[in-house]
Amino acid sequence: MLGVYLTANISGAHLNPAVTVALYANGNAPEDIVGPYVLAQCAGATVASFVNYVSFSSGIAALE
Repeated sequence: MLGVYLTANISGAHLNPAVTVALYANGNAPEDIVGPYVLAQCAGATVASFVNYVSFSSGIAALE
């Protein structure tokens, strides 16, 4: 909920592609923002997962 409140004024609280697509399907998001928002959200998730893996790769290897 904190994430929604913090990003509502910036991006309308589009925190993941499912939210963006659902808002578009309900007519609450204009068509021209759906593609860029979904692309940016997926790219951000990919970068974040890479950073997370690099940060914790030694711990992951230790547990395997």
